[in-house]
Amino acid sequence: MGQVLRLKVGDAFAVRMRDGRFTIARVLRIMREHGEDVAVMAATNWVGNKPPSLPLATRPEILERSEPRGEMRYMLTFISRHNGKPPANFKFIGTIEPDAWEQKRFCNSYSDWSFFEEHDELRVGPDSDSPRDEVRQLETRATLMENSRKERLSSLTLEQLLKEKPFPDWHRLPPPKIKRQVEKLYLDAVTALIDLGPSASLENKGAVFREFIQALNDLEKKTEFIETDEREDILNRVEEMAHAAGIPEVMDLVQAWRRDW
Repeated sequence: MGQVLRLKVGDAFAVRMRDGRFTIARVLRIMREHGEDVAVMAATNWVGNKPPSLPLATRPEILERSEPRGEMRYMLTFISRHNGKPPANFKFIGTIEPDAWEQKRFCNSYSDWSFFEEHDELRVGPDSDSPRDEVRQLETRATLMENSRKERLSSLTLEQLLKEKPFPDWHRLPPPKIKRQVEKLYLDAVTALIDLGPSASLENKGAVFREFIQALNDLEKKTEFIETDEREDILNRVEEMAHAAGIPEVMDLVQAWRRDW
């Protein structure tokens, strides 16, 4: 009777590499391949001078290598019963459950246990940033910015908008004369909404927005000053006006009213 694959999803091993340092090998999933169970195992970016023990301060991520054409390759391999038991320099340290992203990584490589002792030059330490770390950082930053934006919109008042500089990032462009014109149109619109009062109808408030957008359309037709940054800044301010006035739904009409900018 043949040897049975005794690896389980989540198994983690401390591995002594050829340069004397230690790393971690992980089992990401068990699958059927050519009629038998095989383990998809990952070399990881974790490295240390002493054998690791769980729990770890830093989660060991899948090791990545840059290919000649700039592509990133995940360091994964199939391990089957034909590879035998883990060698003596592999020490089981416990379980690190793979997340959904890790379980979906593609593997097309067959190797043996020595696969995890190699690539020591790619491992620069647990505190280094992998491309996946950078993606997570960007996603976290974007989430924080989105939450901050939602918090601002929920608490804004028209009086607050009237006190703020409407376009603080407009320096050299648009030209100062056009900037002053846009600022006046914006402040006039905010003032008009304040004068109407919070109990004014959607129709009356909407008329203020329409007049403001039409004035911007006319100015844009004459000067063509609205580029990507200006468009985003203007629409952000209009969105703030809409929330402060209590009619965020007016943004659907704003999108229809504005011309090719």
